[in-house]
Amino acid sequence: MLSWKESFSPFSTFRENAAGDVVRKTEDLIHHDTFQVLALALAEVVVAWVISDLVKRFCDRAAGKSLNRGIVTFLASFLSITIRILGVIVALDQLGVSMNVIIGAMSGLGVGVALALKNNMASVASGLQILLTRPFKVGNFISIDSSYGTVLAIELTYTTLLTSDNEEVVVPNNTFLTDNMVNYTARDTLRCVLDFPCSSADILRYLPQLTACA
Repeated sequence: MLSWKESFSPFSTFRENAAGDVVRKTEDLIHHDTFQVLALALAEVVVAWVISDLVKRFCDRAAGKSLNRGIVTFLASFLSITIRILGVIVALDQLGVSMNVIIGAMSGLGVGVALALKNNMASVASGLQILLTRPFKVGNFISIDSSYGTVLAIELTYTTLLTSDNEEVVVPNNTFLTDNMVNYTARDTLRCVLDFPCSSADILRYLPQLTACA
């Protein structure tokens, strides 16, 4: 009489054959040229993303030691986006897409994106103008429109302010071209006018106290 294990041996053999087929098909897929090209293209995109993050972190650390943190933070954003775009282009080239097609597609996409995101493109141009003309820099206390605070960073499309309430306010860079901006720390001293109503007879009596307060 056959044992329980021996009676089900055909099923065991079937499972072994099926597992062997899966292993062989997997090996064939791995060694297939198309799979290798796809894997390499995906790896290039991943590497580009990792490098862009590393570059941005490095620039953020360098910004703490730089005299002009605005240029460093702006450059970090620009390099991060550029590296990712280059990674995608290299991956498409690896997949066999013609560079002429890539350039044409990128040009058409650039025009479409520029039209759809014209405000963002204006913010990028405004960011460049801020870095060149330097109406303010990181660490200055400014007010723009209804926002105010200390400048934390000047990014590719926006500037971050820290308010006295410890709140971060994100201001698009193109706002600085359309609204009046006040830089309170551009000068060493500021003039402050306070109204102190009193009668003309009491001016001399209050003047020493006001001088002491000043």
